[in-house]
This record gives sequence, C-alpha cells and structure tokens, in this order.
Amino acid sequence: MSRLLRGIIAAAVVLLVIAGFWQWREYSAKKELRDNALLYFKEQDYSKTIQYLEEALNRHSLLAGSLDHDMTCYLAESYYQLADYEKAEEIYDSLIAADPGESRYYQLKGRCAREAGDYERAMEIYKQGWEKTEDSLFLKDICDIYLEIMKMPFPLRSRELLPEEKTRESSCIRRLLSMNVLRIMRRLMRRCRNIADCFLTMRMRRKK
Repeated sequence: MSRLLRGIIAAAVVLLVIAGFWQWREYSAKKELRDNALLYFKEQDYSKTIQYLEEALNRHSLLAGSLDHDMTCYLAESYYQLADYEKAEEIYDSLIAADPGESRYYQLKGRCAREAGDYERAMEIYKQGWEKTEDSLFLKDICDIYLEIMKMPFPLRSRELLPEEKTRESSCIRRLLSMNVLRIMRRLMRRCRNIADCFLTMRMRRKK
C-alpha cells in the first residue's frame, strides 16, 4: 500500500472520528435542552418550554431522530396550551406529513380547530383522519361536534338566532351531511357484523 493511500485512509478515519464526536456533542446538547424543557412543561411554564425546545430543535444531529420527534410533539402541545392554535396546527401538519397513518395527530389537530371555534374545519380534519386511518374514534368526534353545534344556538331557547348563527349552523349541518357520516357508520357496522359472524363460525366448528 502506497504512502499516499495510507495517508488518505488515515485522514478519512480522523474526519470520521471528528464528525462522530461532533454529532454526539450536538445530541447531548439537544438532550440537555429537552430535559430542561420538560421541567418547565411539568411546571406549566409553556413559554419557557417552547424556548428550550426550539433551541434544541435548531441543533442538528443524525443521532436525534426519535428525540426530535418527541420534542416536536411537546412543542405542539405547548403552543396548544398557550392557545396559539394556528402554530400548533402547523406543527401537527408536519407530523402528519411525516406519518399520515398516525390517527393521534389528526385528533390533536382537530382539537385545535375545535378550541379555536372553527367546528367546520375540525370536522374536515376528522374526516381526513378517518379516511387515512379508519379509526372509529373520528366518528365519535364528528358526532360530538354535531351535538355541540346543535346546542350552541339554543342555550335556553330564550331568543331567536342571529343571522351569523343561522349561517354557521346551516353550514356545519351541510358539511356533516356531505361527509356521509351515516354511510361511514354503516360500513363500520358491517365490518363489526362480519367479525362477529366469523367468531360465531369458529365457535361452532370447535363444538363439533
């Protein structure tokens, strides 16, 4: 092996060691910032939590994949707790883009829309969640919103609806109907019935 080749290999090894050390140092710094952020999160100081989490996420380390995901979830929840629903939704959008099959992100994003008072958009988010994951909890969320909408304009049936309330109610009801909730629920019931039929068939075979 020539002296030049040995020199190149030695230089590459040194670079790898330096890069590995730098990656580990960045990972350790991110972890320390995350730990500090969680202390503030437990104390419900969400502004400080966000400060530490964003500083940690701005650091880059190839070793921090799961750590970054964990911090991103805490960051979204912190913005939600501060009632910055728009920012929280942006973060949940990024989580959905990375993992569109995770129902929890749609539910948390829909929660932001509900808290912001945008029931129509919340139902649209839950519809997307159902279409991507077929998690039956989205049907419950949609029905809960529908019940909320029906209750809101009639607190004690003591007054007539304002024009904007009538518009909101009719728009949300149209949206609910357009989402074919009944069709989705029928499909879910058919699936449950098929599972029950299979279970009964297996029990009958065992008895024979």
